[in-house]
Amino acid sequence: MKKLILKIISVLAAFFLGIVFMSYMQSAGNRDLTDSMASATLPLVYLEQGGRQLNLMHGYTQPMNGSLLREAVLPLPEDREIELLVQCPNTEAEQLFYEVRSLDTKRLVEDAQIMDYTREDDFIRARFQLKDLLDEGQEYLLVIRLELERGQEAFYYTRLINLPEHHLEECMDFITMIHEALFDKENTVNITSYLEPDTSADNGTLAYVNIHSRYKQLIWDEMEVQLSSPVRTYLIDLEGSIAAVRLEYEVNHLNEKGKTERYQVQEAYRVRYTEQRMYLLNYERTAERIFDPELEVFTENSIELGILNTEVEYRKNEEENIIAFVQNGDLWCYDVAQNKLSYVFGFRDGDDLRCSYEEHEIKIIDVDESGSMNFLVYGYMNRGRHEGRTGISVYTYNALTNSVEERIFIESSKPFGILKSEVGKLAYVNKQEILYLYLQNSIWRIDLKTRSFEEVVTGIAEECCMMSEDGRLAAWQRENSLNESEAVELLNLETNRRRTVQAEEGFYIRALGFMGTDFIYGEARKEDVAKSITGSFVFPMGYVAIQDENGVKIREFSYEQQGKYAVDISIENNRTILDCVAKDEAQGYTEALPELITKNTAEVVEKIALNTKNSGVKKREFYFELTESRKETQMKRLMPRLVLFEGSRSLQLEKTEEDLRYFVYAYTGRLAGAYGSANEAVITAYEQMGVVVDSSQSCIWRRGGRKTRTELTGLENLQQRPEETSMQAAIEILLSGENNYADTTASLEAGRTPYEILSENLDGRVLDLSGCSVNMILYYVSQGYPVLAIEGRDTAELITGYDPQNVILTNPITGEAYRKGMNDSTQMFEELGNLFVVCLPPENL
Repeated sequence: MKKLILKIISVLAAFFLGIVFMSYMQSAGNRDLTDSMASATLPLVYLEQGGRQLNLMHGYTQPMNGSLLREAVLPLPEDREIELLVQCPNTEAEQLFYEVRSLDTKRLVEDAQIMDYTREDDFIRARFQLKDLLDEGQEYLLVIRLELERGQEAFYYTRLINLPEHHLEECMDFITMIHEALFDKENTVNITSYLEPDTSADNGTLAYVNIHSRYKQLIWDEMEVQLSSPVRTYLIDLEGSIAAVRLEYEVNHLNEKGKTERYQVQEAYRVRYTEQRMYLLNYERTAERIFDPELEVFTENSIELGILNTEVEYRKNEEENIIAFVQNGDLWCYDVAQNKLSYVFGFRDGDDLRCSYEEHEIKIIDVDESGSMNFLVYGYMNRGRHEGRTGISVYTYNALTNSVEERIFIESSKPFGILKSEVGKLAYVNKQEILYLYLQNSIWRIDLKTRSFEEVVTGIAEECCMMSEDGRLAAWQRENSLNESEAVELLNLETNRRRTVQAEEGFYIRALGFMGTDFIYGEARKEDVAKSITGSFVFPMGYVAIQDENGVKIREFSYEQQGKYAVDISIENNRTILDCVAKDEAQGYTEALPELITKNTAEVVEKIALNTKNSGVKKREFYFELTESRKETQMKRLMPRLVLFEGSRSLQLEKTEEDLRYFVYAYTGRLAGAYGSANEAVITAYEQMGVVVDSSQSCIWRRGGRKTRTELTGLENLQQRPEETSMQAAIEILLSGENNYADTTASLEAGRTPYEILSENLDGRVLDLSGCSVNMILYYVSQGYPVLAIEGRDTAELITGYDPQNVILTNPITGEAYRKGMNDSTQMFEELGNLFVVCLPPENL
């Protein structure tokens, strides 16, 4: 018996020793095949002017598509001398070069090596003088190229503008005064006269304040903050007396527990100089707390995120005991059951500015029951294997081995803002490790194991493609048209099963969205889908249906017999609401009461839920509420390591041919949207106090970029005939601007719209500005372009001028101009539908 017991003990001991040995070997192997992310190496480049450091630039290790880069701008000094400060903390810059190009990058204006520079510690001060080749009033692309050690190159991009006169110094002094006053709770300098407080502002949060906030909000109310970093200044836009500037910095706050909280802060200013006084046209500030586990952010039933301005990107596993979330560009994963926190991914590295540059985002694709996940990192890569490149990295985090592996890297020459507008549309990894990704108007299928790829479907505009909330189902208009498609294609990304929803005979179909995994679509009679006079569509859906994921209709709604039609949908908080119109013989369609078609009344109990609370001094703060209490054990803190691999895992999916798009940049300098239609872009830019540019950086519209008054003359109709309508006459006047004398009568009788006739016959670009206000379209008149104002099927006038009180309208038949009050004109054209068209000459594009 004793021998038997000893034998059992020996076997068990050997077994446990074997486990320990295997665990050690696995751990050792894991250490050998993994590493931490490499530190940042690329130098930083500042521009200097008037004793100020401006427009910090981060380097790219490959030439970028400069026509898509709209970085900050610098006015050309009178002596045309440009000053640089290059910070090289750990990589030597051996030679410096510059080049100046047109904004579309097609024309090289000048280039040379920079020979005038001095070195001091980690800095290089350099200067160079440009030749007198830059046209007055024009913007150019300035590229700085550094030749680094080991044959590496780095490229830096910004814009130059040659202004005959500007007031940057006065604007910067004013901005500095406002900025410093916002840290002064004693109100030493009174700035309240520059503010415009009203009820539109949310005074319950310090995450976002603007010119309409209460003064106490702007000075951080009762929250004590101290500036803790240098202020970085970016000149976003400059035109005559108006400047747009962004400031970036960090502040510290000593909380009630005696711990220091760090906040990332951005301020945006839009100011105007006059000889009498300065004006603050707009202002906003955003603040976000940097997530730090040392701040005791984990309580028994919550994870305290703090003050946040952006939506929280997060995903839970099915069991809801593990949550992955992104804050300040860092990805974290918390396992409630094991009280384990993992810092999965992030570029942040102490106070290194190169690593806190937030021109990237992280999208969590899925989280499994072990806490492992797939995620994307897209935009500018601050450090590591792809430092200085833009693209999309696909990563897998293995919670069991505590490692992060890059599966593929999709290269791109586009900046972060444009990548962001595409990537968020569709991204899903199925159980076979196949990634589906929407990029450049295509849905791609990428095998993460073999890195092979193919286009599932191509030529699908962003507005024609959608996905379910869980990312598993995708739908798109088969004919790539929201208004003239006869079928919608659906694809189950998990099973690769594809099916078609066909419209009834004589109908067009439109995908409206998903409610969970149920698909909602509507149908409209082809004869009811009508183009307006400018060419925009009305899509009145008399029939709406809901299918489950297998294609079985579970609900359908018919409104046509009531004379009612759905035109849009909103899906939120488990409610699906249709926006509706009613048929009106006189006006076409009028607004009708909305229809509620689905409502989920079942109470959803979440084990982990994102909530907000009012915390007193810091006002509204975000937190994750945990219904299951955390273990009362010491938290495990893990920092996964990167899996090493040989060779390249890069893919090139970019295509050169792309549809024309309009990019809107807010006065903050951030991309506010990319649009296929000019009118949507102009309306957004007006709201964001920004600018609209095309893919060649040609300015299409600018807020505030117009003269006080102007009047266009010399508009004649050389083709005028006695029987023609004002619409024909107006179109002929616009065509004659390019010496084109096409037969407008035949085109109009054939059903062609004014927009179509002008587009088909002019070499320049014709913009449909339907829905834009009179105030918006006067920008084009200021630039010297008459605007076609459509008043009916056969009637139109030309807007040819304005002054502070009036709009100047020209009768295209008689050529006579007359004034109409600004308010009266605005009201009249609003009642007529704000139907405007403008023609831009080819030399301005």
